[in-house]
Amino acid sequence: MSFCKFCTAAFLLLLSLGSQGAPGGNTLPAGLQSVLEQRLHAAWRQALPSAQQEAAQWQVEFMAPRGAAATPCPATWDVDAISLQRLTRVSIPVRCEGQRGSVVAQLQVHAPAWSLRADTPAGHTLREGDLVQRPQQIAHRDELLAASELLGRQLKTDGKAGQRLEARHVLRPVAMRKGDKIEIRAQGDGVQVSVMGIATGSGKLGDTVTVRNARTGRPVKGKLIAPGVLLAAQQAPSGSAQIKAAES
Repeated sequence: MSFCKFCTAAFLLLLSLGSQGAPGGNTLPAGLQSVLEQRLHAAWRQALPSAQQEAAQWQVEFMAPRGAAATPCPATWDVDAISLQRLTRVSIPVRCEGQRGSVVAQLQVHAPAWSLRADTPAGHTLREGDLVQRPQQIAHRDELLAASELLGRQLKTDGKAGQRLEARHVLRPVAMRKGDKIEIRAQGDGVQVSVMGIATGSGKLGDTVTVRNARTGRPVKGKLIAPGVLLAAQQAPSGSAQIKAAES
């Protein structure tokens, strides 16, 4: 059974003591575990708000290798970038010389999440004094909100002391309407570009939407991170794909 622990303070992957295979005695082929760890490491950094990375930890157990993932690869393992939404279990497709397979990563994530300090009525506008961070087991990306995604927002319903706050608990302001000019930001490999786009529909802060590149007319998908600002979705480990999508 392969098992590793992600130390986000230094962004290191540490293998724990134990056997290096999957359950049932089927070890991962040479080199595959390293590639999977690299992809998960990049996905983890994308999924977790930067302010919460230092105190967060997770564990991953690789299991159930199927198809090409169960046999040695004479060439280089091909594993696409991973997008983490559910933080409990993810099936990762792998390829080797045209042959396809998959590996399941069983995740367990503990991270500081924002909770209510006291009972709070619906309609209350959240301020710093209303929030407290507590280490908790996290099952979904939506449970890991940055403070900026909560402060200044109104609670939809009455909240209880100690209640973990998620995106569904707060009202989100409209961040774009059809026809609005949208700043499209894309980044990767230390490079950031910004181009103008046009909204093809409406969206609230935090929504994943598609806008149109104003110069080329091409669609660009991303997340609304501020009113009138879209962060292009990452499509490749190096970040080059989303930069080209924004520029072209």
